[in-house]
Amino acid sequence: IVRGGELRAHRNEVSKAIGHMKDDRSELIAQMRQVGDQISALEEEQRDVQQRLNALLLELPNLPQEDVPDGQGEEDNVVVRTWGEPRTFDFEPLAHWDLGERLGIIDFQRGVKLSGSRFYIQTAQGAFQALLPDLWGSAAQARAIVWGLPMMVFALIAAITQR
Repeated sequence: IVRGGELRAHRNEVSKAIGHMKDDRSELIAQMRQVGDQISALEEEQRDVQQRLNALLLELPNLPQEDVPDGQGEEDNVVVRTWGEPRTFDFEPLAHWDLGERLGIIDFQRGVKLSGSRFYIQTAQGAFQALLPDLWGSAAQARAIVWGLPMMVFALIAAITQR
């Protein structure tokens, strides 16, 4: 990287000097072509090294912070802090994943088939509900109806209204 920068700086200086020269410049131009070839070779080498580095970095796991305790699974997680008091209900609340499946806005089976465990797909209505806060915020910012809605939203609206 440093050598390539030095060669580029040298080429720029010589190119400026060539522009002011009145005598034969062909030798310097030929030298600068060789410098350009060296720069290209160094850039190619740098791209190869960067690709190998990226491939190696993709194999590294995410490293947890040193103060995170080791554990075998989710049950070994440690609560760091809480805020407020847990709400109490006069009924048995459902977990969000059960509620989403029961309402038909989340499909875990297709998500698992598509991407593996712990993935889900939002159905048309679920995706639309997820977009609503963004759409409302955009409309509120513009203080008008949002005219340039993405095509995805139109497709979702059409899917919902055709039910």
